[in-house]
Amino acid sequence: MKVGTDALLLSVAIDPEIEPLNVLDVGTGTGVLSLVMAQRFLNASIDGVELDEVTAEECRFNFEQSKWRDRLRLYTADFLSWDTKAQYDLIISNPPYYTSLNPNADERKANSRHIKSLPMEPFAQKCDQLLSESGSIWLIFPNADRSLWYEAFHKYHLAPGIEINIRGKEGEPYKRTITALSRQPRETKYSEITVRKIDGRYTDQYKLLTLELHDRILD
Repeated sequence: MKVGTDALLLSVAIDPEIEPLNVLDVGTGTGVLSLVMAQRFLNASIDGVELDEVTAEECRFNFEQSKWRDRLRLYTADFLSWDTKAQYDLIISNPPYYTSLNPNADERKANSRHIKSLPMEPFAQKCDQLLSESGSIWLIFPNADRSLWYEAFHKYHLAPGIEINIRGKEGEPYKRTITALSRQPRETKYSEITVRKIDGRYTDQYKLLTLELHDRILD
């Protein structure tokens, strides 16, 4: 669970023209999204919040080794009870979304993957509290749960302005959705990304989008 396709797609999908000064990465894990935000938005300060102490230590190490370490801060905390007065121009998250009744027996993996550790409506409420008036929230979640996520945020007057639907492979149904939510009413712009071709190789679209994030040429 170091670097996943979901995190890479979310990080490259975020509109480069928004120019945030303060970014919050919820459930930062080992720091992938935060590091990419520091790389993409050179004037931004990035805060990460991570519940798991072991993962947070690895994230802290990654932050300290990066050339953007002066703009990266990590808080080891439960996001829902995290006490801060900060306001953020950009909130990003690859939140837990598994809803099965039999989560992973490994408690750490279960917390990072299972929605009960970060339920939708309290998550939406906390994001609303921390979001600046003109800010945006960028999330990635299962396409099948789109309506549930939108409903949770709608209660706090946050609506999607961008929706990017993702196919894992050509010809397959959408697997994930990336969305940008804000308080500013606007017509939703739709697009899609396909990760792999029928033969399993990466599409040119995916390779181009993630080009700067890989240390090798993708097949």
